[in-house]
Amino acid sequence: MNIAYFGSPKLSAQLLSSLIKNKNIQIKLVVTQPDRPAGKHLALTPTDVKNQAKISSIQVFDQRIDSNQEQELINQFKNLNIELCIVFAFGAMISLKLLDSVKFGFWNIHPSRLPKYRGAAPTTYPIALGERTTGVTLIQMNEEMDQGAIIDQVDMPIDLNMNRTDIEAKTIPIATTMIEGAVNALEENGSVPTKPQTHANASYTRRITKQDGFIPLGLLVSGLKIDKKIQNGPLPRLINSYYEENNVPIFHPISIDHVIWNMYRALTIWPGIWTFVPTPQGEKRLLIKNMSFADNRLTLKLVQLEGKKEVLFSEFLKTYNIFE
Repeated sequence: MNIAYFGSPKLSAQLLSSLIKNKNIQIKLVVTQPDRPAGKHLALTPTDVKNQAKISSIQVFDQRIDSNQEQELINQFKNLNIELCIVFAFGAMISLKLLDSVKFGFWNIHPSRLPKYRGAAPTTYPIALGERTTGVTLIQMNEEMDQGAIIDQVDMPIDLNMNRTDIEAKTIPIATTMIEGAVNALEENGSVPTKPQTHANASYTRRITKQDGFIPLGLLVSGLKIDKKIQNGPLPRLINSYYEENNVPIFHPISIDHVIWNMYRALTIWPGIWTFVPTPQGEKRLLIKNMSFADNRLTLKLVQLEGKKEVLFSEFLKTYNIFE
């Protein structure tokens, strides 16, 4: 069975690489986003998926898919006898016309336990909200975002020390196994069983911005204290916005140090967590570069003040005694 793969960022390139190693997965075409300016000199830079396709000598379609390019892509599907498309972090909506253009349609890998955490940041929010379990879901795509019928779903535990990068890394082998199994079933039986999502249980995640890493200084100071009270008051913007955008009452009964630790794990490597601190030159941004959580104690290790080099937190305190 000839397959087209849709994806763009590094994580998607890792799944593509993993699938290519399976002899039963015949990827004949890769569809990705156009080259974009990047780096100091804004040089046109291909996506990681495009680079992986070139390494593996797979044909690439990397045009912006307007109405004309859409028909060109459909023509390529026909020329290559593409019967199935697999999507993981492509970066754009796919039209119903495209979805209906191949025999077995489009499958999408989504790194959450759908219908929970639909949308742009499914690996960030479960950690930020203190979840202990997430998952990976393979769906048959329809024209609505992340709402297709479920082909397969696997749970994934979230350890207290796992960050977003760890979750993403664990997604790849799980997704590879799911796709291999589903493709084998499709080839043997001509179809795969699916079950509809329970849309009433759905929640949505939006794209992360730099502002989502902000932690109020008072909250950070409280989290570093040994005697911490249960946090039912103001919460970081990222957490509050999830409750508000999904129209659910705010109820977040975990200690302040856990709130901060979860935010740190969820937002590594970008945008990181940060606060504003007073200095003789006025208020400045303080980026928390490294922290730990051990023996039920949150500890800052490395920080970077706006315009300065990163330093040990103990050294920072000698100049800025604001965490007492």
